Amino acid sequence: MRFRETLCAATLVAVSFTTAAQATCSNGASPPTIAASVGYCLNTFKTSSFSTSNVDMRKTYAQGFQWYPMNFCGFTPTTAHITLNSDGSVTAGQGDNDFNANLLSAGHIGGWPGSYVGTAFGGGAYIQAEVKFNAESYDGITTGWPAFWTYALEPELGVTQWPGQASGYQHYFEGDIFEYFQGQWGGPLDSYSATSIDHYGINAAGNHSISTPYTVPQADFLSYNTIAMLWVPATSTTDGYIKYYWDGHLVSSTSYSQLTSSDAPPPSASKPWTFGIIDQDHLVLEMGSNNIYPITVDNVQVWQSRTTSNDVTVSPKDTVVDAPSSAQITDSRGGIWSINSSDYLVWNGITQDTAYKYNIMFWNGTNFYVHCTTSGHVCWVLVNLSTGGGTVISGNPPGYP
Repeated sequence: MRFRETLCAATLVAVSFTTAAQATCSNGASPPTIAASVGYCLNTFKTSSFSTSNVDMRKTYAQGFQWYPMNFCGFTPTTAHITLNSDGSVTAGQGDNDFNANLLSAGHIGGWPGSYVGTAFGGGAYIQAEVKFNAESYDGITTGWPAFWTYALEPELGVTQWPGQASGYQHYFEGDIFEYFQGQWGGPLDSYSATSIDHYGINAAGNHSISTPYTVPQADFLSYNTIAMLWVPATSTTDGYIKYYWDGHLVSSTSYSQLTSSDAPPPSASKPWTFGIIDQDHLVLEMGSNNIYPITVDNVQVWQSRTTSNDVTVSPKDTVVDAPSSAQITDSRGGIWSINSSDYLVWNGITQDTAYKYNIMFWNGTNFYVHCTTSGHVCWVLVNLSTGGGTVISGNPPGYP
């Protein structure tokens, strides 16, 4: 979330407000019509009720949760202003930051750049949530406003270098699905902003953004409204696009061509590939506000055409895989390793010894390790790639983040 001092002209749209319509896919799923129209028929993420089973309120950053308190950028996580409501919704105020990021779909683990836990979405997605808040004047409140947005995971992993540019020249995407700060900056109280941002530069000091203040006549912000973002990637022959929606009605649309290694900064309105970096990023869902006017969120859904694009490479060598995941590691012999849904180790499609279960694979460029979680055998194992045998090691493997 970046402070933006200038906003484009407001768009006045008279609409009737309804929840997103549903459609039926060939796989029998019933995604929102907008998602189905582009073939997004897999419900890859759904939070219909926020509870301690899917929100990491104890700040463990363990696998298995859908939501984690914000600890990116070195910030100290806090749950002081996260409330799990009896109706299954969640109310989020301000975390220990000024980014309106209090609860995220991913958390940071390990050192720097380290790794992550949770979910970040790649390869295109339809993202929607129901939001409500008390739309009072925000004059005088200098930090935080109701927001539900997305931010690339790549900056947290230290993999945002723009090829061909000076060391530290970053490039990544931010998609602000919903921000309400109109009273704070003198705008009309019945409008909100949806913004695409192409961050770039040394420490991402610059950005090119398209901000669309969207006026919602007679909007009832105290009741739930459905906000959404549709992202369809570009190909070598077709443009990609990013669209934002309010209760199923189009707010704004931005198209872009495929970003290639030959494209040089800065992004601008005249560069057709501006915003194309989104297709190389993985988006983390984020929500937050300030503590006076928090935001309440319910029924978060993500629909995609496939799940494999959500597997994030932790380093250029693809060294770490945390289960559950469909990601794979290819060893020096060309053998392909994975961990299946039963936590069994799989090699070239063949399930290995089912007496043991695993949750992490690690390849440091020389040796392959797996972490066993079977009761009584919780340990790291060095796998002999010639014989398939294993040797227990003490501590973490060399190079493990």
